[in-house]
Amino acid sequence: MPFWLLFAAIAVLALAYYRPGIRATSAVLGATVLCYGLFGGSTLLSGLLALLWIVVFVPLNIPPLRQEWLSRPALNWFKRVVQRLDPAALGALDAGTAWWEAELIGGEPDWQRFQSFPPARPLPNEQVLVDELVGGFRSRAHAPEEALAWLREQQAFGLGIAHHHGGLEWSAVAQSAALARITAIDPAMGEHIASPQRLAWIELLRRHGSEAQQSRWLPRLAGGAGIISALDAVAGDAVVFSSMQEGERVTALRLRLDAQFAATAEAAELLGLLLRVRDPDGLLGGRHGVSCVVLERADAGLAAGATRLRLNDLVVGLDAIAGGSERIGAGAGDWTECLAVAHAIATSALHAGRVMAAATAAGGYARVHAPFTPPVGSRAVAQDALALIGARSLAAQAQATASALSVDLGERPQGLASCARSLTAEQAAEIRLAAADVGLSRSALKPMLDALRPTLTAEEPARLARSTGYTASVLRGHRAFMRALAATRAPNAALELELFDAALWKHVGHVAGSGIRSFILALTAGGFSAAAGHTDLVRGYCRRINRYSAALAFATDLALTGLGADLASRRSRTALRAMHEASRLTLTTWLGDAVAQLWLTSCALKHFEDEGAPDAERAALEWLCADALRGVEEALDKVLRHLSAPALSVLARVLIFPRGHAALAPSDAANRRVAQWLQDETSLRRRCADCGPRLAALGEALEATLAGEPLEKSFAASEDAGQPPAQRIADAAAAGSINEAQARQMLDWLETVRRLRQPPPAVI
Repeated sequence: MPFWLLFAAIAVLALAYYRPGIRATSAVLGATVLCYGLFGGSTLLSGLLALLWIVVFVPLNIPPLRQEWLSRPALNWFKRVVQRLDPAALGALDAGTAWWEAELIGGEPDWQRFQSFPPARPLPNEQVLVDELVGGFRSRAHAPEEALAWLREQQAFGLGIAHHHGGLEWSAVAQSAALARITAIDPAMGEHIASPQRLAWIELLRRHGSEAQQSRWLPRLAGGAGIISALDAVAGDAVVFSSMQEGERVTALRLRLDAQFAATAEAAELLGLLLRVRDPDGLLGGRHGVSCVVLERADAGLAAGATRLRLNDLVVGLDAIAGGSERIGAGAGDWTECLAVAHAIATSALHAGRVMAAATAAGGYARVHAPFTPPVGSRAVAQDALALIGARSLAAQAQATASALSVDLGERPQGLASCARSLTAEQAAEIRLAAADVGLSRSALKPMLDALRPTLTAEEPARLARSTGYTASVLRGHRAFMRALAATRAPNAALELELFDAALWKHVGHVAGSGIRSFILALTAGGFSAAAGHTDLVRGYCRRINRYSAALAFATDLALTGLGADLASRRSRTALRAMHEASRLTLTTWLGDAVAQLWLTSCALKHFEDEGAPDAERAALEWLCADALRGVEEALDKVLRHLSAPALSVLARVLIFPRGHAALAPSDAANRRVAQWLQDETSLRRRCADCGPRLAALGEALEATLAGEPLEKSFAASEDAGQPPAQRIADAAAAGSINEAQARQMLDWLETVRRLRQPPPAVI
C-alpha cells in the first residue's frame, strides 16, 4: 500500500506541475487507478477509486456536460463579479498592456524572452546627440535664462515629437536618459521639459490627434509652450449643439467648466481637459462620454496666477476634441494610455536624475572630511545609510531604463507606471531619511534632498493610490482573468460559453500547478527552474525570482477568488460586510507591492547585464535584490494573513513558505561594500562633474580633501591631537613641520569643508 500511495502522489504532483490538460490528466489518473485494480491489494478500494474517476472525469471530458453543469454557473458568477467591479478600474484594463509583470504574475517567467529584450540604452547615434544636449546644457546651467533659451533652440522640449513637427523624435530610452541627466543638473528644468502631465498630452496628440491638430499644437509644444491639466479627473461638461453663423449651420461645443489647477499653471499657454461630452440632439450620431479637449489658455479666460476656472457657456469648435468627433467617448482610455506612457518615461527618469544627484552628494559628503577628523563614511550608522542610498540609486536607474524600454517595444505600460509611481515615492522618502543619518540635511547640500519631494507623503493617501493603480495592474497582468473577461464580450452566448469554458479549465490546472510549483521551488530555492543571464549571480537571482513568481501566482489566484466571492455574494449588504470588502481590497495593494519588487529586481538584473556586469555595481545589485526579495516575502505574508478562509490561509502558507521566510536583510558586510562603492573617488569626481554647478562646492571639497590627505598623514601623532584643526596647523607651521604654502593649503581645505557643512540660508 505505501508503494501505491507514493506512486499516486508522484503522479498527482507531476500532473499539477506540468498541467497537461483535462484529457491527459484523465488518462494518467485512469491508468493509475487501472494499475491499482489489476495489481493492488484491495478490490473494494479500487472499485471506489474507479467510481470516483467516472464521476469526476467523464463529465469533464464531455464538453456539453462540462459546459452546462460546471462552466455556465461559473460564468454567471464571473459576470456578477465583473458588474460590481469599479468601472474606472475595469475601463482602464483596455487602455494598457501587460509586459514583464504579466510573466511575474503568471508564475513562470519566460527568461528567454527576457534575454531577447534589446539593451535598455540609447542607440549609438542617439547617444551622441544625448551627450551633446546634456553637455551643452551643463555648460550653461549657471545662467538659467541662457540655458532655457539654448534648450529651446535645440528643440529639447520636443524630445519625442517628430522632426516635421519641430521635435527631436528620439526613442523613449533616449528621452529617459536625457531627462535623467538634465534633472541631475537642474531638477526644475527637467520637470519643465517633460513633466508627466505635459508628456502625457504630447503623447495624446501624437497617438490620437488628427493631422491638423498635430500640425497646430505639437510645434508649439516642441518650442517650449506649457500645457496643464485640471487637478480633477473630469473638469466639466460639453454639449454638442448646432447654430447658424454667417448663413451656415455650424456644429460646436458649449462647455461648462469648474476646474482646479496647480499653482504652477501661470506659465502654461494651453489647457488640456477631460470633459463629459453629450449629444442630446444626435448631431454626431449620439456619441457621448469622456473626451480629451485642448484649449488656448487665453480663449478659456484663465488669468495669470489663477488656479480655478469656472465657465458656463464657452463655445469652441469640434476641432478642440483631440482626435476629432470620432474620439468622443474614448477620452478616458486615451488619457489612461498616454498617462501610463508618460509616467513610464518621465516619472522614472526625473526620479532617477534626482536620486543620482542625491546619491553623489551623500557619497561625497561621507568621503569629504576636515583635516585631522575622520570621514563621516567611516561610521557604521552612516555606512548603513549609504548602502541604502547607493542601492536605491542603482534601482532608480534600472527602473527608468526598463520602463522606457517597454514603451519602445510598443507597450502601454499601465502596470509598470503604477509600480514606478509607487516605487519612486517610497524610494524618495527612504533616501531623505537615510541622508539625515549621513548629515546631508544639515549641510549646504540640503537642496539635493529638497528636490526628492515624494508625491505622496501621508501613509493613507499612499496606500489608497497604490490600491487604485495596483488593482488594474494585478488584473491586467492576470491572464486568466483577462481571457475570461474577453469571453464575456463575445458576440453570442454560445461563443461566450465556449471561450469561458476554455479559459476556466485551463486556469484550474494553472492554480494547482502554481501551488505545487511554489512548494517545490521553495524547498529547492528555485534550483529546478530555468534561468537566464551571463553570470552565475544573475542566474541565481533569476531562479529565486522563479520561486517567488510561482508563490505570487498562487497567492493572486487565492486572493482574487476570495474577492470575487465577496463581490458576487447575494447576501444583503451590511456595514460589517462593507468593512470586510474594503479590508480585502487591500489584498491587491499587497499583491501589487510584490509585483513591484519582483519587477524592480528584474530591472536591476537587466541593467547590470546591459552595462557589462561591472564589478563595481555587484555589491549594490546584491544589496538591492536581497532587500527587494525580502519585500516580496513581507507582501505575500500580508496577503496570506488576510485571506478570507483560515484553513485556506494555512494551506497556502505551507505551499508558499514550507521552510519559513528565506530572504534575509542585507548584511553589515554588504552595507560596507556598497558604502565604499558610493564613496569611490574616481566615480565621485565623474558624477560631481555630471551634476554641474549644484555640486561645485562638493567637488571643491573633495579635491581639497584628496590633495590634503597625504600632507595630513605626515603629521606625527602627538599630545595636541585633541586641539582644533586650525590650532594644530598653526602649531605645525610655527614649529617648522610644514612650510607656509602647506599651511595655507591645509587652512583652505578646512575652510572649504566648513562651507560645505554649513546649511544654506533659510528662504524667507
